[in-house]
Amino acid sequence: MARHILLVLTEPVAGMEDEYNDWYSNTHLRDVLKLDDFVSAQRFEHVKKHDEDVALRRYLAIYEAETDDVRETYKRLAAVGGTAAMPMSPAFDAPRTLGLYYKPITEKLTKEA
Repeated sequence: MARHILLVLTEPVAGMEDEYNDWYSNTHLRDVLKLDDFVSAQRFEHVKKHDEDVALRRYLAIYEAETDDVRETYKRLAAVGGTAAMPMSPAFDAPRTLGLYYKPITEKLTKEA
């Protein structure tokens, strides 16, 4: 089974950042991991390296999925989004979300000890 990375760039609805972060970190990540293909999930927040930096989106979630059919994995994820199995928060700005799948093309390199 091939391992893929799903990068999801998101923003909260204006004025609902606390609700969004609580839902995403404490509910949504775990809901995604209930799906068979997904094996890990982690969130990140943009950090400026220069004052003028502007992120495409402020928040990033990285999911690892083990699948040989990314399109089918995406269909299963999309099918449960917004259902009782994966409720979506009103603080989640879905139209401003960008999700992209990537497959590895090299081995993961680590620093030698």
